[in-house]
Amino acid sequence: MITGRQWHNVDLLKLYNFCSTEHWNNFLTICVARQDVLTLQKTYYGCQAGMDKLAKDKLNSEKIVNWYLRLIKSIEQTVKTIYRIKYPTKLDDPITAQSLKVSNPIEYQKHINIKRERDLAYEAWLTKASF
Repeated sequence: MITGRQWHNVDLLKLYNFCSTEHWNNFLTICVARQDVLTLQKTYYGCQAGMDKLAKDKLNSEKIVNWYLRLIKSIEQTVKTIYRIKYPTKLDDPITAQSLKVSNPIEYQKHINIKRERDLAYEAWLTKASF
């Protein structure tokens, strides 16, 4: 039952015991292919809520906490990947960015603004998805 929560919490102990790295990476790959930010948002929130429950139950060992941090980081990186696909810019490639900065500063500034807007959208996603 959801009590004052946006979405259900994820049972992290069950996920830890029954989900392999391969299954988790397949899930993230499917989300990238579908550009499914909403599923990642629900999972991100659910994992945070699940960790809150583990902490309240005093089941958060160091091993679980480290695994949880890797889990959360992988979701964040996946969302960044999706945003880079959805909102590409020439500055995503460092070599192109450097040459553009030197050869055409006006176009470089245009692309840096696009990149900043994308970063702001990602930050808004983090705020919205957080527990």
